[in-house]
Amino acid sequence: MGNGVKTLKVNVNTYWYGLLEDKSVDFDYREAKPYWTKRLTTCRPNETDADTLNNNIKQYDEIEFFIPYTTKKLRYEIASITAHKGIDVGLKMGACFIIKLGKRI
Repeated sequence: MGNGVKTLKVNVNTYWYGLLEDKSVDFDYREAKPYWTKRLTTCRPNETDADTLNNNIKQYDEIEFFIPYTTKKLRYEIASITAHKGIDVGLKMGACFIIKLGKRI
C-alpha cells in the first residue's frame, strides 16, 4: 500500500474468506446497492443501469479482504471491476459488480 496505490477494503465472512484463501474463487461480487454504487463508481447512488455503471467505474489497484474484529487479511491485485445485470451472471439480483481478482499480494 502507499505510493499512490488505491486499495478497496472489503469485509467478508469466514466462509468466503476461506474460499479466497484457498484460491477456490477468483472474483468477488457485490449487489449494486447505493453503498456499493457510491464506492465503486462516480454515478449517483441509485443508478442500476449496467452500461452507465461500467462507464463510470472508479480505479482501484488492489483489494483487501478482512474478517471484522480479527487480524485476518488477504490482498489481491484487481484485474477488473465490471457491472452486470444479475440475471446475466446467474445471480438473483438486479445489477451487480464483479471484481475479478489478479495475483495475491
